[in-house]
Amino acid sequence: MSKKSAYSKFEDERSVVKSILPKADGKIWMRRLLMILIYVAYVSVWLVLGIMLRLVAPLMALMVVTECILIFFTWRYTKIEYELTIHEGMLGFAVIYGGLSRKPLFSCRVHDLKVIAPYEGKGREEADAYAADRRLVYVSDIDSIHNYYAVYEPEGGEKTLLVFETEEKTLKMLKYYNSEAFRAR
Repeated sequence: MSKKSAYSKFEDERSVVKSILPKADGKIWMRRLLMILIYVAYVSVWLVLGIMLRLVAPLMALMVVTECILIFFTWRYTKIEYELTIHEGMLGFAVIYGGLSRKPLFSCRVHDLKVIAPYEGKGREEADAYAADRRLVYVSDIDSIHNYYAVYEPEGGEKTLLVFETEEKTLKMLKYYNSEAFRAR
Protein backbone atom coordinates (compact mmCIF):
# COMPACT_ATOMS: atom_id res chain seq x y z
CA MET A 1 0.00 0.00 0.00
CA SER A 2 1.50 3.34 -1.03
CA LYS A 3 1.44 6.35 1.24
CA LYS A 4 -0.46 9.40 -0.07
CA SER A 5 1.11 12.80 0.18
CA ALA A 6 -0.46 15.76 1.94
CA TYR A 7 -1.01 17.29 -1.51
CA SER A 8 -2.81 14.28 -2.97
CA LYS A 9 -5.50 16.48 -4.51
CA PHE A 10 -2.74 18.03 -6.64
CA GLU A 11 -1.46 14.76 -8.07
CA ASP A 12 -3.60 14.90 -11.20
CA GLU A 13 -2.66 16.38 -14.57
CA ARG A 14 -4.78 19.54 -14.18
CA SER A 15 -3.49 20.72 -10.81
CA VAL A 16 -0.29 22.24 -9.52
CA VAL A 17 1.17 23.39 -6.22
CA LYS A 18 4.30 25.54 -6.00
CA SER A 19 6.23 26.71 -2.98
CA ILE A 20 7.80 30.17 -3.22
CA LEU A 21 10.49 31.09 -0.69
CA PRO A 22 10.93 34.87 -0.54
CA LYS A 23 14.46 36.22 -0.41
CA ALA A 24 15.44 37.35 3.09
CA ASP A 25 15.02 41.07 2.50
CA GLY A 26 14.88 44.01 4.89
CA LYS A 27 11.31 43.31 5.98
CA ILE A 28 12.07 39.72 7.02
CA TRP A 29 15.31 40.73 8.76
CA MET A 30 13.45 43.50 10.62
CA ARG A 31 10.80 41.00 11.73
CA ARG A 32 13.51 38.65 13.04
CA LEU A 33 15.30 41.48 14.84
CA LEU A 34 12.02 42.63 16.39
CA MET A 35 11.29 39.11 17.66
CA ILE A 36 14.75 38.84 19.21
CA LEU A 37 14.26 42.22 20.92
CA ILE A 38 10.89 41.02 22.26
CA TYR A 39 12.54 37.87 23.66
CA VAL A 40 15.29 39.92 25.35
CA ALA A 41 12.72 42.36 26.79
CA TYR A 42 10.65 39.43 28.07
CA VAL A 43 13.66 37.98 29.92
CA SER A 44 14.54 41.43 31.29
CA VAL A 45 11.05 41.92 32.71
CA TRP A 46 11.25 38.53 34.44
CA LEU A 47 14.69 39.35 35.87
CA VAL A 48 13.54 42.73 37.23
CA LEU A 49 10.41 41.13 38.67
CA GLY A 50 12.48 38.36 40.29
CA ILE A 51 14.92 40.85 41.85
CA MET A 52 12.10 43.07 43.14
CA LEU A 53 10.22 40.13 44.70
CA ARG A 54 13.43 38.42 45.88
CA LEU A 55 12.31 35.23 44.13
CA VAL A 56 14.97 34.98 41.46
CA ALA A 57 15.44 31.17 41.45
CA PRO A 58 11.73 30.14 41.22
CA LEU A 59 10.96 32.85 38.68
CA MET A 60 13.98 31.86 36.55
CA ALA A 61 12.56 28.36 36.11
CA LEU A 62 9.18 29.81 35.15
CA MET A 63 10.87 32.34 32.88
CA VAL A 64 12.78 29.65 30.95
CA VAL A 65 9.62 27.60 30.37
CA THR A 66 7.50 30.57 29.28
CA GLU A 67 10.31 31.93 27.07
CA CYS A 68 10.49 28.59 25.24
CA ILE A 69 6.71 28.65 24.75
CA LEU A 70 6.89 32.24 23.49
CA ILE A 71 9.63 31.37 21.00
CA PHE A 72 7.77 28.26 19.81
CA PHE A 73 4.60 30.20 19.02
CA THR A 74 6.15 33.36 17.55
CA TRP A 75 9.41 32.54 15.75
CA ARG A 76 7.51 30.82 12.91
CA TYR A 77 6.30 34.25 11.75
CA THR A 78 9.89 35.09 10.76
CA LYS A 79 10.10 32.09 8.40
CA ILE A 80 7.52 32.51 5.68
CA GLU A 81 6.89 30.83 2.37
CA TYR A 82 4.17 31.40 -0.18
CA GLU A 83 2.18 28.66 -1.80
CA LEU A 84 0.62 28.94 -5.25
CA THR A 85 -2.04 26.38 -6.15
CA ILE A 86 -4.14 25.74 -9.22
CA HIS A 87 -6.81 23.10 -8.73
CA GLU A 88 -9.98 22.59 -10.74
CA GLY A 89 -9.55 26.00 -12.36
CA MET A 90 -9.07 27.89 -9.08
CA LEU A 91 -5.93 29.93 -8.49
CA GLY A 92 -5.00 30.28 -4.84
CA PHE A 93 -2.24 31.86 -2.82
CA ALA A 94 -1.46 31.14 0.81
CA VAL A 95 1.29 31.98 3.27
CA ILE A 96 2.87 29.27 5.40
CA TYR A 97 4.53 30.37 8.63
CA GLY A 98 7.44 28.22 9.78
CA GLY A 99 6.09 25.22 7.88
CA LEU A 100 3.36 24.85 10.49
CA SER A 101 0.44 27.20 9.99
CA ARG A 102 -1.15 28.00 6.62
CA LYS A 103 -3.22 31.10 5.96
CA PRO A 104 -5.09 31.60 2.66
CA LEU A 105 -4.39 35.02 1.15
CA PHE A 106 -6.14 35.15 -2.23
CA SER A 107 -8.29 32.93 -4.42
CA CYS A 108 -10.13 33.33 -7.74
CA ARG A 109 -11.03 31.39 -10.85
CA VAL A 110 -8.24 31.43 -13.44
CA HIS A 111 -10.88 32.09 -16.09
CA ASP A 112 -11.73 35.40 -14.35
CA LEU A 113 -8.23 36.84 -14.80
CA LYS A 114 -8.13 39.61 -17.42
CA VAL A 115 -4.39 39.42 -18.20
CA ILE A 116 -1.71 36.81 -17.50
CA ALA A 117 1.68 37.97 -18.80
CA PRO A 118 5.43 37.92 -18.10
CA TYR A 119 6.55 40.46 -15.50
CA GLU A 120 9.55 41.77 -17.42
CA GLY A 121 10.26 44.55 -19.89
CA LYS A 122 7.09 46.01 -21.38
CA GLY A 123 4.92 43.67 -19.29
CA ARG A 124 6.49 44.98 -16.09
CA GLU A 125 5.85 48.57 -17.18
CA GLU A 126 2.19 47.76 -17.93
CA ALA A 127 1.76 45.99 -14.60
CA ASP A 128 3.39 48.78 -12.60
CA ALA A 129 1.25 51.38 -14.38
CA TYR A 130 -1.98 49.46 -13.71
CA ALA A 131 -4.23 51.29 -11.23
CA ALA A 132 -4.87 48.41 -8.84
CA ASP A 133 -6.68 48.77 -5.53
CA ARG A 134 -4.60 45.90 -4.18
CA ARG A 135 -1.15 44.65 -5.23
CA LEU A 136 -0.11 41.17 -4.10
CA VAL A 137 3.49 40.05 -4.68
CA TYR A 138 4.45 36.39 -4.19
CA VAL A 139 7.99 36.01 -5.53
CA SER A 140 11.39 34.95 -4.26
CA ASP A 141 13.12 37.63 -6.33
CA ILE A 142 11.23 40.53 -7.92
CA ASP A 143 13.71 40.68 -10.83
CA SER A 144 13.47 36.98 -11.76
CA ILE A 145 12.68 36.06 -15.36
CA HIS A 146 10.20 33.46 -14.04
CA ASN A 147 7.79 36.07 -12.67
CA TYR A 148 4.39 36.65 -14.24
CA TYR A 149 1.61 39.04 -13.38
CA ALA A 150 -2.15 38.71 -13.55
CA VAL A 151 -4.97 41.23 -13.37
CA TYR A 152 -8.17 40.35 -11.52
CA GLU A 153 -11.12 42.75 -11.90
CA PRO A 154 -14.31 41.37 -10.35
CA GLU A 155 -17.53 43.27 -10.94
CA GLY A 156 -18.10 45.54 -7.97
CA GLY A 157 -14.88 44.39 -6.29
CA GLU A 158 -11.42 45.77 -5.87
CA LYS A 159 -8.98 45.54 -8.77
CA THR A 160 -6.10 43.25 -7.89
CA LEU A 161 -2.66 42.96 -9.46
CA LEU A 162 -0.92 39.65 -8.72
CA VAL A 163 2.81 39.23 -9.26
CA PHE A 164 3.95 35.65 -8.78
CA GLU A 165 6.72 33.21 -9.57
CA THR A 166 5.97 30.48 -12.09
CA GLU A 167 7.35 27.28 -13.52
CA GLU A 168 6.54 25.30 -16.67
CA LYS A 169 3.59 23.33 -15.26
CA THR A 170 2.09 26.47 -13.69
CA LEU A 171 2.24 28.25 -17.05
CA LYS A 172 0.60 25.29 -18.79
CA MET A 173 -2.25 25.29 -16.26
CA LEU A 174 -2.78 29.05 -16.55
CA LYS A 175 -2.90 28.75 -20.34
CA TYR A 176 -5.18 25.70 -20.16
CA TYR A 177 -7.75 27.41 -17.92
CA ASN A 178 -7.58 30.89 -19.55
CA SER A 179 -5.93 30.91 -22.96
CA GLU A 180 -7.64 34.22 -23.92
CA ALA A 181 -5.83 36.19 -21.21
CA PHE A 182 -2.53 34.33 -21.40
CA ARG A 183 0.48 36.01 -23.04
CA ALA A 184 3.67 34.01 -23.52
CA ARG A 185 7.19 35.38 -23.57
